[in-house]
Amino acid sequence: MNLLTTEAVRRYSIATATEVLTPALALYVDCVDANIAATLRLLDHDATRWRPHVKTAKLSLTMRRLTAHGVTNFKCATSLELLTLCEAGGLEIGRAHV
Repeated sequence: MNLLTTEAVRRYSIATATEVLTPALALYVDCVDANIAATLRLLDHDATRWRPHVKTAKLSLTMRRLTAHGVTNFKCATSLELLTLCEAGGLEIGRAHV
């Protein structure tokens, strides 16, 4: 299956790519939501069965999307990640020892 259809290239192109400072990370909310929904389907839509380990506090958008889908249990390693999770709506957060 060719994922790079003309529509996909048009939809996910960054018009001002020459103005983007690098390194950069482009997040597409519809793709994030689709991945979250796919995982929840595998868990019979029981968000309490999922405890994602948050790797970086820089992705608060992803954390907010997870909580919007009902995922409120997380794991993290740093105090900054813990703070970001709390601000994003995480309710039960385990802190891994590093």
